[in-house]
Amino acid sequence: AKADLEAEAAEAAAQRVRAKARRKAESTHANDSDRTDDPAAGRPAPAHGAADDERTADEIVDAEVEAAALAAAAAAAPKPKAQRNFTDPESRIMRTSDGSFHQCYNGQAVVDEAAQIIIAMKLSNRAGDAPHLPDLLDEVEANLGAVPRLLLADAGYFSADNVEACAARSVDALLATGRFKHNEPQPPAPRGPIPKDATVKQRMARKLRTKKGRA
Repeated sequence: AKADLEAEAAEAAAQRVRAKARRKAESTHANDSDRTDDPAAGRPAPAHGAADDERTADEIVDAEVEAAALAAAAAAAPKPKAQRNFTDPESRIMRTSDGSFHQCYNGQAVVDEAAQIIIAMKLSNRAGDAPHLPDLLDEVEANLGAVPRLLLADAGYFSADNVEACAARSVDALLATGRFKHNEPQPPAPRGPIPKDATVKQRMARKLRTKKGRA
């Protein structure tokens, strides 16, 4: 169990370094795209040894990132309170709907509204629902050869990233932006143009209050 905790800590540290390097590389690439490619611009080439001559710049960067990730993994250590379940090590302690904590998994399902058939599912040890939505949409497409025209999901799946993920897949998303108590009166349908400075969440809430959205 201790060895597994150490391996998990090492992998998490390596992933953090890779993700940070990826963001830095994307930012650098975006900045470089605004510059001229003219050699006269005088951008100095990174200093590397002769063995690097046959490698591309991307390959050199990838190698440096991987070296940094391996170094971070070697230096990583589990948190003092890290836990591992002996009988089901992939499960995690999660807060459930009744407010208590249990050793469990988080199950996801996409159901066809008309046929009431599960068309995609996912089981994970991550407590949050929102990060799973893009993968579920991809699984629906893999299973059926098409994405849903319309998607309804509760507030646990709302995020600006998920709204963008649905739009990128041409899915008309209706993602709840909050919880309502039973029999709580709904706000009236909005009128007039959408404010230019409205956030993604405000736009979705407005969409759900329209007659079409409520239907």
